[in-house]
Amino acid sequence: MGKKLRVYIVRGMRCAGCSGKVEKTVAQLPGAENVSVNYATGILSLTSTPEQLSDEAVFAAVKKLGFTAEYPPADPAEEEKKEAQQFKKQLHDLIFCIIFTIMLTFAAFSGIIPGLRLSGAIQLVLLLPVLWAGRKIFIAGIPALLKLRPDMDSLIACGAGTGTLYSLYLLISNTPSCHFHFDSVAMIVTLVMLGRTLEHRARNKVSSSMRELLKLTPEYATLIENGNEKKVTVQSLLPAARIRIRPGEKVPADATVISGTSFVNEAMLSGEELPVAKAQGDRIYAGTINMDGVLEADVAALGEASELGQIIKLVSEAQNTRPPIAALADKVAGMFTWIIFSLSLLTLTLWLISGAAFAVAFNYALSVLVAACPCALGLATPIALIAGVGRGATLGMLIKNGTALENCAKSRTVIFDKTGTLTSGKPEIKKVAVYPESGITGDELLKFAAAAERNSTHPLSAALNAVVPEPELTVSDFQNVSGCGISCTINGKKWLFGSESFACNGKEWQSPVPEDLSGLTLIFCTADGVQTGIIGAGDSLRSETPQIIAGLQKLNIRTVMLTGDNASAAARCAADCGISEFYSECLPADKAGIVREIAGESRSPAIMVGDGINDAPALANASVGIAIGSGTAAAMESADIILRGNSLAGVENVIKLSKAVFNVIRQNLFWAFFYNFGILPFAAGIGTLWGGFSLSPAICAATMAASSLTVVLNALRLLKFKVKK
Repeated sequence: MGKKLRVYIVRGMRCAGCSGKVEKTVAQLPGAENVSVNYATGILSLTSTPEQLSDEAVFAAVKKLGFTAEYPPADPAEEEKKEAQQFKKQLHDLIFCIIFTIMLTFAAFSGIIPGLRLSGAIQLVLLLPVLWAGRKIFIAGIPALLKLRPDMDSLIACGAGTGTLYSLYLLISNTPSCHFHFDSVAMIVTLVMLGRTLEHRARNKVSSSMRELLKLTPEYATLIENGNEKKVTVQSLLPAARIRIRPGEKVPADATVISGTSFVNEAMLSGEELPVAKAQGDRIYAGTINMDGVLEADVAALGEASELGQIIKLVSEAQNTRPPIAALADKVAGMFTWIIFSLSLLTLTLWLISGAAFAVAFNYALSVLVAACPCALGLATPIALIAGVGRGATLGMLIKNGTALENCAKSRTVIFDKTGTLTSGKPEIKKVAVYPESGITGDELLKFAAAAERNSTHPLSAALNAVVPEPELTVSDFQNVSGCGISCTINGKKWLFGSESFACNGKEWQSPVPEDLSGLTLIFCTADGVQTGIIGAGDSLRSETPQIIAGLQKLNIRTVMLTGDNASAAARCAADCGISEFYSECLPADKAGIVREIAGESRSPAIMVGDGINDAPALANASVGIAIGSGTAAAMESADIILRGNSLAGVENVIKLSKAVFNVIRQNLFWAFFYNFGILPFAAGIGTLWGGFSLSPAICAATMAASSLTVVLNALRLLKFKVKK
């Protein structure tokens, strides 16, 4: 059995350090490869075979770290319910903490409680409920420290724990004129819980695009059995089952229309707002909405096998990938906790050496412990990626991985295939020229060409069959030479249809080419080596093509066109598009080579946009392959980004989205690094040496919570990204 991608949900992670520990531990299991843990989504993914690594082994390894791993729920509503329950409990504990922290602070600073010792005792009593509500910080943080795998909870637990123990020592020893740290400990725990509650809420908001995709499929379907209707759950449907979809209802599964006509809104899959007409034989997709007529259809695909299921799978995998820009942040976050412990101890030591009182030195060391926040670093990249990929999916842009998104943002060159990409992909026969010595008419030449092309997948075959739907000729010895043409035998003669070189067996076309064929795609025709004529076909540009090319050029992006057409036809199309650089008469292998060459010249990632089978090699060789949604399965498989709509505007949109995502990532990384390495000197009290200020532990805890929240809120802006239609 081959290796498969396996996905689990990890519950209980509280910071980027937690996800790093899980990833490192699982990666050490025999057979585990490509292990990735996304703190923002709580998803653990890896590739392995069941024989090499069992699910139970993964669950056991995660459990040893104090977390829980489980299978993703089949019903998205179940996961949403669990998240709601978790948030409700978090909120309950937070309110409990706030109430007792306010009471404790009042007891510490109001002065109405006579006697320092009595005041300290009351503060301790009021602190205990706060510590109980925030007990998970200590339950997770202290064991992690003892196992030499400290995380964010270890920092908070050490800071709050040492503050409590030191204050308890002052209380027991009855030290005169001292200040207890019970209030600071309560504020630290409360503010950390406040930050995590707000962060949890904001992270759910960022993941809303994914949840909306999961909720597109309705819960129930109308099943038709023996002419009778029956309401059943979508999970109970079987392939080939007959279903009925009334106006306003969501389509429960991918299906083929058997009877009825209607318009179906497919905006949630393709991003196209206009409803699509559906009739007998047409495919309808799960999650789309039937607008007016009643449709009866046979189920073709369910669940993960459906179009929506594949989209959800692609989006989920993309959201859990790491683009190269995340490498530095991940590396720093992994070492961060040990660095902060060292800096806190150094702060305490240096202040004591300088002659400061222990209470002062301890206060600064405590501030350093609770000020630092590896969470902001760990969240900076994945939270923006989740928002961007999710938003793209709702707008009809399926991004397969984070690396493609980053390369898209960095690219300065976009290479377009011509037919079906820049053009409509529906060429028409414009002109037929025959030579008198061939002894055939133009209509006869079209019949021969149409008969030969009936077995071809080339776009020109549809144009010929539209002119001559039933040629009524017997074709044998058919051979399709990709990118060149077709050879076959008709009425005892060997016919060649295709490029000039192919039709002439590598020689030049000797007969004159009429001037009125200039600028058209030419099919050269020979029979037993005799040049019989030339068929000229033309393709119309997509209406939006010139505007999109102009828009890309305004972004200082170089545009290039590749085509298998002759130089004259290529020049005409390129001029109409507004493209000055083009390559003509390209075979599939030529396109792949040109893409690599252009990428090397530009010294930046190159984007290739295509839709056909012959574009697959070029898409695979490009830094970023973008397939138009109307393209072939081969193009879709080879591409890194799929534009589900049939508009070229998606190319400009995905580039703008990628730039927006990485602007947010850069901003997040800047603020995360700036905060963590900018606030530490003030937390350590260095500012007081030059008459400046220092930060108390409570203020440090507040800013620590705010730093994580800031990067999440910044990522929320991506959910409002607008596209060009």
